[in-house]
Amino acid sequence: MKNRTNRILFLFLLISLSCIRKKEEKNPIKYFEYSYNDTFGSSFTLVYQPKDSLYLRQHWSASEVFDSLKIPKGKTNYSAKINASDEQSLIKLISELKLRKLKDEYFEDYSDGITYAVFIDKDSIKKSISVHSHNAPKELDSLARWIYKFKQKLKLTKTEKELKLKSAKYVLPPPPPPLIEKKNGM
Repeated sequence: MKNRTNRILFLFLLISLSCIRKKEEKNPIKYFEYSYNDTFGSSFTLVYQPKDSLYLRQHWSASEVFDSLKIPKGKTNYSAKINASDEQSLIKLISELKLRKLKDEYFEDYSDGITYAVFIDKDSIKKSISVHSHNAPKELDSLARWIYKFKQKLKLTKTEKELKLKSAKYVLPPPPPPLIEKKNGM
């Protein structure tokens, strides 16, 4: 009887481990990055890698002008934990993107407004997409809105980890030209 109980427990353990492995394997996303910039509010990049912390680079924030204590502060890297429910929502939104059908750029010529870019490594496809348009695909805009709201509730912890960002170049302005020194008499 004892031997039979051990076999049943062993079988149950094997099935449980098998289910856990399958659950981990369901995430097709290897790396995801989202960069955001709006003319008067903020600019940030969010980095998601399964089995790692979530990272945020706050490039700048208009709120710093009025509240020097408010987090996140510009030019600062943060880490945060993502709960299982939010992670599943993020995975679902990213998984709904049909990367092969999406263009690399959605652009309309206007000065102000929101610009965002994503870099996705999913299902053996790596793709960068930049958006500065009112006519981007719905699934891209849904993802962008979700991330913007999600960022507001994150509990951020400052980190010294260096982030090698792939999508930020699409939303950050280029550096200013170098200053030209005037020579005497000119």
